[in-house]
Amino acid sequence: MRVLPKWDKAFLVTLIKNISVYKSGGVKNPHKALLLLCILEKLKKTQTSVVSYKEIYQPLKELISIYSKSTIIHPEYPFWYLQNDHLFEVFYNVEPVYRSGKDFPPHSELIKKKVTGKLPFWIEKILKKNPDLINQLEKIISKDIVDDSLDNVLKNIYTIYFK
Repeated sequence: MRVLPKWDKAFLVTLIKNISVYKSGGVKNPHKALLLLCILEKLKKTQTSVVSYKEIYQPLKELISIYSKSTIIHPEYPFWYLQNDHLFEVFYNVEPVYRSGKDFPPHSELIKKKVTGKLPFWIEKILKKNPDLINQLEKIISKDIVDDSLDNVLKNIYTIYFK
């Protein structure tokens, strides 16, 4: 018999701790962590986690260029692949065309098809009931971002994303 998880705070913390992180040359890429931090800060500021790819693309690209050791800067990757971690949902009216032989659409398709994303409903509900949990999750998430403190990362998010 398959046991389904209990969709609660403890399960959310487990999901956050188990985010799959792409490694390039043995170095963790903070792409998903940066996107999640942006979304959590948006939730704190606006009470919604809905973000269009067009809105987040440039700020996320800048943040990745600051915090990634990799020369690969593709904000479409975390926007699309964070779904696999069950922490993000992507929405569109017309399905984007995927890259040939790939399992994700290119940047141009995400823009053209006006793709948006958000935290799943159950996560938003938990975070709105427990706003202090956001700070706890941010501390966990920030462990995937090396060479800077959480305070500095959040300051950069506010400077770049909410300017």
